[in-house]
Amino acid sequence: MIQRLAGGCLVATLDAGATVQEGGVTLRYPMGTAAGSSGLSLRALEIAAGLHAVPPPPGCDEVLYLIEGSGRVRLGGRDHAVEPDCGFYRAAGQPLAIENPGPSPMRLASAFVPASPSTPPEAPIARLADREAIPTSDRWYRLVVDASCGSREVTQFVGGIPPGRAPAHFHHYEEILVILRGKGRMWSAESSAEISPGSCVWLPAHQMHATENTGPGELRLLGIFWPAGSPAVRYGETPPTT
Repeated sequence: MIQRLAGGCLVATLDAGATVQEGGVTLRYPMGTAAGSSGLSLRALEIAAGLHAVPPPPGCDEVLYLIEGSGRVRLGGRDHAVEPDCGFYRAAGQPLAIENPGPSPMRLASAFVPASPSTPPEAPIARLADREAIPTSDRWYRLVVDASCGSREVTQFVGGIPPGRAPAHFHHYEEILVILRGKGRMWSAESSAEISPGSCVWLPAHQMHATENTGPGELRLLGIFWPAGSPAVRYGETPPTT
């Protein structure tokens, strides 16, 4: 089920939308151009035990984030060990295979956009733990996949939000959020929806929004921007209403 908030903001879950089975790879498409995005789309991947080729989104660059499970990724002609909180960039048409030692499935979130001219990098893998935490007022973020991984058009980051509601703001890019930990509410103008692990959000460019953490601990989220940008750049901030 997709909830539509003010300004075209969409809130769903990673298991929503159309489902496609490709061998040992299950793909779900909770939000994207069919729902109103001008180019930024989201899909969720579940990889069964074994070695499986991952079908590419046709004509698109892709950034992926491993949420659950460990294994190996074959990308760019090389093998890479991956564990939770790894991100990686896949240029359009580039073969990708994921090896899951099992027995539980590996789960990933993927965002994809129309392809841009690029040269596939030698090191497309990034680990959250290796990235510097950058504070912004009362929160932090770490860039995971960016130009250093070859992704010049899309930025992938992870952010931490303390309890409370930050000022409403907007960006000049489209944004997808995936909640990794904690619970809260997503605000778009004066409308809102509950969010929890597995929730996903699409925000159009220039839409006023705010993420509220209603839990006792940190709310952690995965964010993707298109075109590429910085989580630290926010416009039109207004204090939250009470």
